Amino acid sequence: MSGLSARQLLQVLVNQKDYVPEALDAMRQELEAAEAEGKRLSEVAAERADLPLEKGWEYAYFFGAILVCTPFIAFLYRYHGEKGYHRRAQESLRMTFLGILFYIALLSTLHRLLA
Repeated sequence: MSGLSARQLLQVLVNQKDYVPEALDAMRQELEAAEAEGKRLSEVAAERADLPLEKGWEYAYFFGAILVCTPFIAFLYRYHGEKGYHRRAQESLRMTFLGILFYIALLSTLHRLLA
């Protein structure tokens, strides 16, 4: 039973009259193990989704905001999202936006000083 997929194990459950009790016990144990593994994987995914953006990445997004005219920022946002780091993806957009505001304020200040 250990070599069967979850779908095949459920098929055994549906056709349980065709199997001996020992095989059904083995099937139930495999289903319980698969369920426990699925819960563990979903817990890991939930923990990963809530990991914050590291300081180095925050600085890269903040100061890299001047590159916003390139697909660089969108690529990195997508990179974090596809890896399951949803909080990091959101924070990357926030830091990029703050960087854009910083450069606008800096350029505005320089314009006033030089005018």
